[in-house]
Amino acid sequence: MIFISTSCFHEKKSVIKILKEYSKQGIKNIELGASHEYEENIMEFLKEYKKKHDAEFTIHAYFPPEKNPFIINLASQKPDAVGKSISKIKKMIDTAKELDAKLCGFHAGFLVESEELGKPLDKSNRFEYEKGYKTFLESAKEICQYAKSKGVKIAFEPNVVSSYNVVGDKNELALMCKTGEIKRFYRDLEALGINNLGLLLDLGHLKVTANNLKFDAEEFVGAFRSKVAEIHIHENEGKIDEHKPLKKDSWGLRIINKYGFKNVLITLEVNNLNLDGIESQSKLLLEAIGKE
Repeated sequence: MIFISTSCFHEKKSVIKILKEYSKQGIKNIELGASHEYEENIMEFLKEYKKKHDAEFTIHAYFPPEKNPFIINLASQKPDAVGKSISKIKKMIDTAKELDAKLCGFHAGFLVESEELGKPLDKSNRFEYEKGYKTFLESAKEICQYAKSKGVKIAFEPNVVSSYNVVGDKNELALMCKTGEIKRFYRDLEALGINNLGLLLDLGHLKVTANNLKFDAEEFVGAFRSKVAEIHIHENEGKIDEHKPLKKDSWGLRIINKYGFKNVLITLEVNNLNLDGIESQSKLLLEAIGKE
């Protein structure tokens, strides 16, 4: 099933405006994504929209937007910050429950106390890996237990390591980026009795991270194939996270075609598209998964 992120549309601020445009194109499968403004009564609008347009939703990253925005960091060493982050993910789960969403996805934690994402992280605020890992593991445990109690399907998204965040040819700023640490994470969750956390595989992010940290991206896909609950797809040049349009020969499309992912949600997450661009990109995706 193909979903279109609200982050795709060139007018990003208002989800209400974006969905009104999506309805013109008959787009029914929609991921409610990041980078939007706070809007009053958004839940009432979404519930009515779902009913009127027979829409399906997934919830991602930071939705619904907060009136006073903040960075979610489930590995933060500041108790107030990590508590606030967990509460926000629980709010996302509640939103997913209320909208009967197919999935709720959130990001892995960071090893820095950052005030802004999408640009070089402040390396001076870095803390020890094991401290961050332990905090993220405990955060994930609490979130998974909450999601299970609500009957909501959840998945976490590994972090992207853009070239400007590489420290001495290594990743020292973000959690959950390479195969070994994610395998360890799932083993530790299982030891805690947690087995309801899927993987949100962002193929654009994986391309960047694998290139900058010099590991085999396709081996990564194979290692976690059974865990994948959702895929994000977009294109880049392999150095930084750009969310460019897909091409016919895009690596991500080849991976989807090769591995099938028949029961996995596949979400287009290309930036700055108009409705024609979304339709064109959707066709490329449909071809990759072998549907007309």
